[in-house]
Amino acid sequence: MSYRRAVPDDLPAIVDLCRVALRWSNDARNEQLFRWKHLENPFGASPMWVAESGGRLVGFRAMMRWQFRTGGVVKHAVRAVDTATHPDFQRRGVFAALNELAIEALTREGVDFVFNTPNAESLPGYLKQGWVELGRVPIAARPTGLRGVLAMPSALGKASKWSEPLDIGASIDLVHPVGLGTTRLSTDTSPTFFHWRYQSGPVAYRALSDSGGGLVIRLRNRGRARELVIAHSWGTEVVVARLLKEALRASRASYAVGTAHAPGHSIMVPLPPIGPHLTVRSLASPAPSMNEFGLLLGDVELF
Repeated sequence: MSYRRAVPDDLPAIVDLCRVALRWSNDARNEQLFRWKHLENPFGASPMWVAESGGRLVGFRAMMRWQFRTGGVVKHAVRAVDTATHPDFQRRGVFAALNELAIEALTREGVDFVFNTPNAESLPGYLKQGWVELGRVPIAARPTGLRGVLAMPSALGKASKWSEPLDIGASIDLVHPVGLGTTRLSTDTSPTFFHWRYQSGPVAYRALSDSGGGLVIRLRNRGRARELVIAHSWGTEVVVARLLKEALRASRASYAVGTAHAPGHSIMVPLPPIGPHLTVRSLASPAPSMNEFGLLLGDVELF
């Protein structure tokens, strides 16, 4: 087994490995999503590492570049989003070896920290390699009447990967968002980033906005519920709360869900600890604590 940093010519083999190891369905959007997040990201193309055996590629690890800002301070981070090991080579330490190779290289390059939201199966592996679990991202919801309340237990199940059709709101490119406006560490949201994150990829979003604020939403299925994801929101509490009520009514969603500290939270109910596990690993700088982050669902969605 040999390990190295990936080069552009590896991309077809990496995509083929993901199809097998990650059990991609026969849907062209899977490869579109891969290329969008790893090659078109305005924060930079994702650094990747591969494992080879007998002349074929059998392992892969990607770290998606991300940038945070608090006040005038910028933090350069990466998000550990994609890893794949061919079924014939699992349980041979491929995942751990690729992670360590990535950590060593990114530390030398001055990346401040790694963050990600692993599922219950992969969380123990990250903790063994020095990641620290900060807790669950706090989530809040707004049900649509009794129907929504009855559907909310579905929030414990797995959500669909792709958005459902939504004919409300406007194209993302027609709004002008701003950051959270807090002292917390928030994604460095420029117009270029906003277009990439919510407009140019294969996962569909819509925007509702007014002079005092706005929100970015998408509709997806989760069990028998229709879940309205509040991916990004900005502006005054009053305006965002009003837009959220309008979006729930027009979308006929079972409930809306977002992070508990984002604008619009005043009309939402904090949920039990069911949010994604947030883990970090320090690289060139100490990693932030949970209280330092100002995360939105758009920052931590599994895509």
